[in-house]
Amino acid sequence: MAEEKILDLEAALTDMAGDREIYEEVVVVFLNDTPNTLSDISSAYNTSDIPTLNRLSHSIKSSSRSIGGLRLGAVAEKLENDSARDNLSNAENSIKELYTEFKNLKQKLAEEGFLTQLTE
Repeated sequence: MAEEKILDLEAALTDMAGDREIYEEVVVVFLNDTPNTLSDISSAYNTSDIPTLNRLSHSIKSSSRSIGGLRLGAVAEKLENDSARDNLSNAENSIKELYTEFKNLKQKLAEEGFLTQLTE
């Protein structure tokens, strides 16, 4: 499998009819909501709440891909598939990867000028 890009901005903008303003609004919501979702994923894993882990992994997969976050989406998809099969042997590593790829995606979005509306 080829290495996924961190961010496919062109595809994401195409999906939003080239409207950067709408894209920016979606990015702001994504970046504000995702830290809580990641925390909830960690909690679900720590309490062995597999249905919640699966649902939240799906949520991260979908939302990250909607803004062009391909690598984050791929890691979330792996965790989603593993949790659907009740296979949590790599879940801890996948969760660490989610945090890493979220950080990488935020960095890439900053490089593209999309974090000007956010405060850390």
